[in-house]
Amino acid sequence: MDNSGEKSTQAMTADSETSTGEPFRRKFDLRRIKVNGISTWLANTWKKIAWLTLLEVALITSWAVWVGRGYLDFSQFTWPQGDAIPVTIQSHFVWTLLTKCGACMLWNGFINGGSPAFAELMGSVLHPLTIITTVIFGVRNSIKLLLVASLIMAGLANGGSLKSWD
Repeated sequence: MDNSGEKSTQAMTADSETSTGEPFRRKFDLRRIKVNGISTWLANTWKKIAWLTLLEVALITSWAVWVGRGYLDFSQFTWPQGDAIPVTIQSHFVWTLLTKCGACMLWNGFINGGSPAFAELMGSVLHPLTIITTVIFGVRNSIKLLLVASLIMAGLANGGSLKSWD
């Protein structure tokens, strides 16, 4: 009686493994598809897509750099125009304290006695590009780089949203 029970349990286990996994693998195994050069066509198509995508990214980046070329002057005397720039970059000065005092950067004491540094509603104080460019280039030059990087990111996002409509 024990032998028949063991055999039926083993048979059920083997049937369930092959019924759930094996037919699916056989049906959708892409290595087995070699009809009329489909695998060659697929490989060539992926190569074309990669080059076209890289070309598109290069064109968008070069356009953004050309449009924002005036901001790529790292002189201390050039300043981006606009009324909102000083208000927006006020919070970026917190990152200059990172290298000087460490944890004291959590309190933004640059205006009116101070406020918590990361409770900022106007600026992009926690954006990774803001952090990296401000620590490396300083506040005046980082805002110029951020404006050009914003043009690049907006162009890439616009290109990506147009591709999703295809």
